[in-house]
Amino acid sequence: MYLGGLFAAASSEERKYWGFLVFMKVLNEAPMEVASQIFTQNFMRCLMNQLAVEDRYLHKIAVKAAKSIQARTSKEPDFAYPALCGLMGPRGAVNFDQITKVKIVEKIVADVSHTAINQLMPFFEGLIVHSEADDKAAASRRQLIANFLQTIIKSFMTSAKEDDSDELDSAVQVIILTLAKYTYFSSDTAKPPISDATRELFRNKIMASLNIIISNQKRPSDIAYKVVQKIRDMEETGDSGKSIIDMSDTISESVHSAFKTLKKINKKSKQEGEQHDQAAQGLKLLYSLTILQVYNGDADAVSMLDELKMCYDKFLSHKKSNDEESGEASDALVEILLSFASKPSHLFRKMSEQVFGAFADKLTPTGLQSLLAVSPVLYM
Repeated sequence: MYLGGLFAAASSEERKYWGFLVFMKVLNEAPMEVASQIFTQNFMRCLMNQLAVEDRYLHKIAVKAAKSIQARTSKEPDFAYPALCGLMGPRGAVNFDQITKVKIVEKIVADVSHTAINQLMPFFEGLIVHSEADDKAAASRRQLIANFLQTIIKSFMTSAKEDDSDELDSAVQVIILTLAKYTYFSSDTAKPPISDATRELFRNKIMASLNIIISNQKRPSDIAYKVVQKIRDMEETGDSGKSIIDMSDTISESVHSAFKTLKKINKKSKQEGEQHDQAAQGLKLLYSLTILQVYNGDADAVSMLDELKMCYDKFLSHKKSNDEESGEASDALVEILLSFASKPSHLFRKMSEQVFGAFADKLTPTGLQSLLAVSPVLYM
């Protein structure tokens, strides 16, 4: 496109100024297929240089051009894809905002619609995989992408509408599972390889994203279940690479058994009445996050799976049980919830509150005593 010639290194400041005006004219009025092509290499170099220093001659017009990009994406959410490709792709920079000292990319990311995520995720994943940088720069780049992905999820959940829940759930799952792919599996395509520190960062982003979901979704257990089930599928098929989850045969068997029970709970959550549904949703959430904690290497989570199985048998399986057995299951559930609530994580505290609400009517005097004994410590 001729626009690139206006921003050639030898062009005068006047020609570049004219180029910015042409850029904004095309951006504001041209159809997407035309406007998508105006992020030329020469333009991006000039834009970044002018934005970076306030006293440069073209700084103000460069700021207007940058704001016009954000305005187009706000008006037309699907334009986020070409805009981010232009700003963060090979002609721009992943750390565009840091270089230019503006927050244009951050604002565009915060406005991304869930309908555009399927187009954007291959782009973001490509930035994770093909870093083309040294280990330190790659880690910084991957951290930036992970931050953006969490921002998108937060934006999705806080602006969600009731009638787009299915599409929203699907978009959120795509984001979390992309992070999971490089958290729990080795990738031959990632250059340089994903470091342990980056895996830990991605793991924390997954848990933080689930916390956002639990805080904003009416049925957060549905997403948590689908995520952990998909990770299991990825593990079994090997399509996402070799699993790096280190489990003994005993732990693997416990996890396998837990998934069988979890599938039964999921089925019941769609069949039972409202009261039973609340209990099934609570137990499904608890099971899903406990399995995820096993994947995260939490040794205590393995023993919790056996206790959760007892809770399922007494509360949801419709097997006849006496009052003593039901009381034991209730007390075990309280201990599990207290264990989660004591962890330094907003996710587990929020999850414990939701699950406790579903089973409060089954609380025994012993369970209540356990709860009262530690509640001052938990909420100090």
